[in-house]
Order: sequence, then structure tokens, then C-alpha cells
Amino acid sequence: MHRAAYEALRQVLGADVSNVAIEALCDSDKCIRSSAVQVLRDIGDAKSLAALTQVLEADVDDGLRASAAEALGKIGGEVAVSVLAAVLKERVPEIVLRSSISALGAIGGENSLSILGDILQRSSEELRTQAVHALESVEGRRAADLLAGALVDRSPIVRSEAAKELGNRGDRRALDVLMAIYGREDRSDKAATALGKIGDARAVPLLVEAHMRNNQENGPIVRALEDIMGRDAAIEAALLEQLATLTAYRWIHSSHFDSRGNYGVGGFSAQEVGCHRLNELARKELKRRARQR
Repeated sequence: MHRAAYEALRQVLGADVSNVAIEALCDSDKCIRSSAVQVLRDIGDAKSLAALTQVLEADVDDGLRASAAEALGKIGGEVAVSVLAAVLKERVPEIVLRSSISALGAIGGENSLSILGDILQRSSEELRTQAVHALESVEGRRAADLLAGALVDRSPIVRSEAAKELGNRGDRRALDVLMAIYGREDRSDKAATALGKIGDARAVPLLVEAHMRNNQENGPIVRALEDIMGRDAAIEAALLEQLATLTAYRWIHSSHFDSRGNYGVGGFSAQEVGCHRLNELARKELKRRARQR
């Protein structure tokens, strides 16, 4: 909706659309101010920084302040980082704090990472978790090191989120935490994917157990097992036997009624195709080992 409004304004006003949106930030109607913030975010023009800063610092609506923080994250630059850093030092509503932290992740850079590192030392579990999520947007060794530091956080939630993000980078430092939580505290697809990207054979029993226990779509588990099979051949023979016969759970959505109302099952789900590939990989590895005896 905001993009369509922006395009319509741009066609009428050309380059003046930014100025119109900046003026609209002072309107008494919250909806108009909200649309103006979104338009300025879409444009990403640095000349709107001062006006968006004013909204972030002083608007009466907390949700709009949070949107202004997100817009600053989209625009980026060191000025935006300084504004967001100042907000994080104030007593502001948590929705504004969370959006400001996310905006720093969107901007990235050394200064943003330093601030996110400071937030990871705060007392609030919610804000530390938000900092971990913000680091998902930042590539590079420094961000990975901050996530690794969060693996020993006093909060199991922060440790779990940090491990999943670090594991999704293929960083083996996350393995021990992921092994400790997967299937117990955390059964998410993201955790399974992280184990697959690390690619360590020690995760296979956990993933197989989770697959056998879950009566639901297990596509991420199957893909994780495929990833490990492709990277690490140090899988016990008994587990390979299991992988060679692993079957997929068939969802009702892969079934259909034909034009006459007759019920039937058609095609394979993506999970079933993945299971077949996994079966084949395991059988090939078993055959390879048999030839070497």
C-alpha cells in the first residue's frame, strides 16, 4: 500500500515526493504520519534522517517511533547509527528498543557491531535475544564471534538462538549447544538446518530420532541428514542402515479428489523425494564400505 502510494506521488511530484513525505510527518493524523514514514523508508533518502530522528525521539505513538527506527536502519549510515545508539541509552518503550536494535543489524559495520556487543551484556533477556536476531543480518567474523560469545549466555533462549544462527553459518562452535538442545528444548526447523550446515556425523542420531518421533512434515530434518551425508562419512553402520530405509511422512495435502469425487493419492512430496535421495546416499556408502573389507 505504501509503495503504491509512493509511486503515485512520485509520478505527480517527481523529486518532491520526499519533501511532501517529510512535511506529512508533522500531520496530526497518525495514519498519515505512518504512511509518510513508510514512504521515506522505501525511498531511502538520507535527507530524511533529521525528520525521522524527530519522529523516533518525540512522536506520541510508540509504534510509529519503532517504524522510524526501522526506516533509519534502511537508510543506514553513521549518522543513523549514532541516533539509534542514543535512543538505546534512553528509557524508551521496549518496542522502540527492539526496532532500534534490529535497525543496527540492518546497517551493520563496526560501530553497529560494537553497540550490539554491548547489548548482549545487558540484563534484559528480551533485548539480548533481539541483539542475537539482529546479528543474523550481519556477515563476517566479528558478528560470528559475538554469536559465539552468546553461546554461554545465562539464558537458555539466548543460547539457543545464538547457536541456531551460528550453526546456520556452518560454524562448528555452535555444535555442542545445538546437540544439547535439539529434540529437547528446541525442535525447530532452524535448529535441524543448523546441524545440517555444520555437517558433523555426531548429529545424525539426534536427527534420526527426531524424524522417527515427529508425525509431521520433516523436510528440514531430511535435508539436514542429506547435508551431513554429503560432508561427513564417519557415520556408524547401524545408522546408515536406518538412513537407507528412512521413510517420509505423507501429508494429506499430497492427496486429491478427482473430477468424479474419487479420492486418490498422487505424486511425491518434496520430503519423499529427499528421503529417496538420502536412502540412495546411505546405500552407496554401505556398498563402498563393503567393497573395502
